[in-house]
Amino acid sequence: MDITITFGWWLLPLAVTVLSYGVAISKFSYGGGDYSFPEVGNAILLIVATIPALLAWLIWALLT
Repeated sequence: MDITITFGWWLLPLAVTVLSYGVAISKFSYGGGDYSFPEVGNAILLIVATIPALLAWLIWALLT
């Protein structure tokens, strides 16, 4: 049984995914006080980063 991975156009949506999540994680805020909620802000950043990642994979799936 052979398993092969061919490099192709799927690397483009992978790069968009890594880039969007990397930017979101770099903008995370940590701590901040008793009444601040950085977890909610971080979750919103990840949700916003998910949109271009999903769109990139959708476009890739429709074009292949």
